[in-house]
Amino acid sequence: MKFIVYNSKKKEILYQKVFKTLKKEKVCIIKNFHSLSSHRKILNFFKKKFNLKNDIRFSGSRRIKQGDYQRLDIGNTYKNPRFIRTIYVNEWLKKNKFFFKLIEPIIHLRNYVSKVKKIDKFYPEAKSISNSLDVKKYLFCDFVRMIQYPSGGGFLAEHNDHDKYYCKGVYQALLPLTVKRLKNKKRQNLASYDSGGLYLYLKNKKKIYIDDFLEASDLLLFDPRLMHGIDSVDIMKKLDINKLNGRLTLAFSISNFLK
Repeated sequence: MKFIVYNSKKKEILYQKVFKTLKKEKVCIIKNFHSLSSHRKILNFFKKKFNLKNDIRFSGSRRIKQGDYQRLDIGNTYKNPRFIRTIYVNEWLKKNKFFFKLIEPIIHLRNYVSKVKKIDKFYPEAKSISNSLDVKKYLFCDFVRMIQYPSGGGFLAEHNDHDKYYCKGVYQALLPLTVKRLKNKKRQNLASYDSGGLYLYLKNKKKIYIDDFLEASDLLLFDPRLMHGIDSVDIMKKLDINKLNGRLTLAFSISNFLK
């Protein structure tokens, strides 16, 4: 596939390959971007963080230095129908310092190909997609969250991420924490679901099931203007929302936060 790039020991070479691939194809998979050791550390971070009692239904507007939260979305919540659980991780909290150190290479690559500069924890030169946003009230920061699509029907309706909540011109990045079982026979301990998952409409309007190409330790970047969604994950399996099962992915965006 033209949108697949293999990791390189030379960071400069890899960054240029990813940049050129995104410019041409609007989507790029970097194979073996992360070590499996780092991958497991990130996954274990969220397994320890997950607590069924912490589920909330509404988290309100994003604010600087707000606490972490765990939110369960079912139905027509926010901008499109969904059945997901989100665990948001705040960069300002000292307890999350180790986690943000683990994901630093992902943010650095995303920022390079998006041509945005991070100073401390902010993006002072970032611009909003919406002209109606009152820039005096907001600051752009990293919005990092783990998203669970539970086995038994977790899904996200078709949409794009080109809206007022995100930074203009920044590619979306996704790190799969669990992967499809049939496509990853060598890494069964990281495989967690059998059907459904992420699809994208490429620039030629062709629908591609991108999860079929992803393995543990791969990284996905794509243009937020591409239409995409999550088909129901393991729709025929028994639903159990008391567990952190199904499709787990780590999502990276630059979003506006209230001061």
